[in-house]
Amino acid sequence: EKMMGLWSELFIIRCAENKEIWIENWHESERSTFDFRFPTIGIDVKSFSGNKREHFFKLEQLNNISVKEQLVLSLCLTETDTGPNVFELYEEIKKEIVSKKLRKKIEKKIFKNSGDDTDSARRYDKDIALGTLCLLNSKDIPSLEEIPPTGVTEVKFKSDCSNAKSAYFDKENQKKIEKG
Repeated sequence: EKMMGLWSELFIIRCAENKEIWIENWHESERSTFDFRFPTIGIDVKSFSGNKREHFFKLEQLNNISVKEQLVLSLCLTETDTGPNVFELYEEIKKEIVSKKLRKKIEKKIFKNSGDDTDSARRYDKDIALGTLCLLNSKDIPSLEEIPPTGVTEVKFKSDCSNAKSAYFDKENQKKIEKG
């Protein structure tokens, strides 16, 4: 599950027009609420397998007062023998990264989460991932209506996002996100 998340986040960076901005805004801590955080926008990357676009959420990922807007980048991951693993995604990304500091940031996350065992790293089909990649607004994702009672500190739930209104993760929407 952790490797699926890392692969998905690296894939988002690979798809981004301005990779360096996305790496700069990529979370440092595994405990971060959002995978990417721009000045007024929090973005969580979620992957699914199979036919249903279902994702697990913490309530604060969809309802968080620290940002003006919460978005979800959703994509389907399908294991394959020929797709890239996290190391190969990094090799594709680093060709476009000038900053050594940002390269180190990626390397640190990859080796912290996966070690250096390139042979056993899972591979996913990037055509399926790209074909299913979409941008969802948290307001359009089925969620819990009520705020948890006092004393409840964490709420997790699974939501079917198959019918949620979506947008493309294209150049135009990326610029809107980057600008806030």
